Amino acid sequence: MEKASHRVVVLHGFDDSKHFALPVSPEMGVYFVSFDRAGYGESDPHPARTVQSDAMDVEEFADRLGLGPRFYLVGASLGSYPVWACIKHFPHRHLSLSLSLSLSLCAVRAQLISLLFTLRGGVCRVAGAALVAPLVNFWWASLPAEMARAAYEKREASDQRAMWIARYAPWLLHGYMTQNLVTPSAALARHPNVFSPRTCRSSPRSPKTLTHPRLQGVHESLHRDMMVAFGDWGFDPLTDLAEPCSGEEGGAAAATAVHLWHGREDRLFPVELLRHVAARLPWIRYHECADCGHLFVHNQTWSDAILRDLLARPGQPQPSPGEL
Repeated sequence: MEKASHRVVVLHGFDDSKHFALPVSPEMGVYFVSFDRAGYGESDPHPARTVQSDAMDVEEFADRLGLGPRFYLVGASLGSYPVWACIKHFPHRHLSLSLSLSLSLCAVRAQLISLLFTLRGGVCRVAGAALVAPLVNFWWASLPAEMARAAYEKREASDQRAMWIARYAPWLLHGYMTQNLVTPSAALARHPNVFSPRTCRSSPRSPKTLTHPRLQGVHESLHRDMMVAFGDWGFDPLTDLAEPCSGEEGGAAAATAVHLWHGREDRLFPVELLRHVAARLPWIRYHECADCGHLFVHNQTWSDAILRDLLARPGQPQPSPGEL
C-alpha cells in the first residue's frame, strides 16, 4: 500500500461481494481495497441499515485500514448509493444543520449524520469518486414524473414488482422473492432481456462469486439491499447535494472530481435518467459509453479509462469495445 500512488475503495453492486475487482492495468499504480457491504458475505447483517449507515461503514473501513486523509471511491451499480451518501455526508465546505418539523424521520436522521461526519472529520476525505452504471431511485421526488414512469416501465414486469414491493411493502419482499409462481426478478436471473448473452460472457461468475455474497442468506444480503436502494434515502441527490470538496489547495477548498459513467444500452437504468442527473448536477463529469450495457466495468479497457479519469490521468480517447 505504501508504494501505491492512490488508494481506491471499491463498493460492490447487487449480489456481489468484496471479491469484485476492477480489471485494471498494473502500471496504474493503484491500491484497491474492498469489503462486503452490510449483510453480504462475511459482514454482519444490519436489519436497520440505511444509505447513511453504509456511508459510515466506508469511513470506518478507511480508518481501520489507515488509508490516510484522502482516498477515492468507485461504486458500481447498487454499490453507487453508498457513494452518493458519502458525497452527501462526508464533511463539505460549510457546517450546516437545518431541522424542520416537516422533515421525515429519515431526513432528520440524514441531517444529524451529516453533522456527525462534519464534527468528526474536519476535512473532506473523498479525493474523487466514480459512479459506474449507477442506480437511479425511481422515487426521487425531483425526477420528472413522466421521465421516471417511462424509465420504470421499461423494466421487466417482474423487476417492476420487486422494486415496488421493496419500496412500499418491504415486509413482503422475502416472500415474493422466494416464491415460485412467477419470476421474482428478471435482473437477478440474468434474463437475456436484461443482460445480453455477450454481457454475461464478459462477466463470468466463479463458484466463489456466486456463493460468497449470500453467506448471510438472501434476505439479509439481496433483499435488504433492494429495500435500501429503492427506499427513502433521507435526501434527494438532485436537490440536496452541494459540490463536494477534497480539502485545501493554496488556502482554498478544492473540488472533488465526481465522475458518472453510464452505458447507452443499459437496460436496468435507462440512459435518459443519467443524462438528467448529469444536467441537474453540473459538477458531475458525465461519460456516456456508446454500445455499452450495464456490466461494462468488467472490461479492462473501460475500467482503465474510468480509473485514468478518476485519478486525473487524461490523454487517451475513450475506448469502444462494443456492448458489454
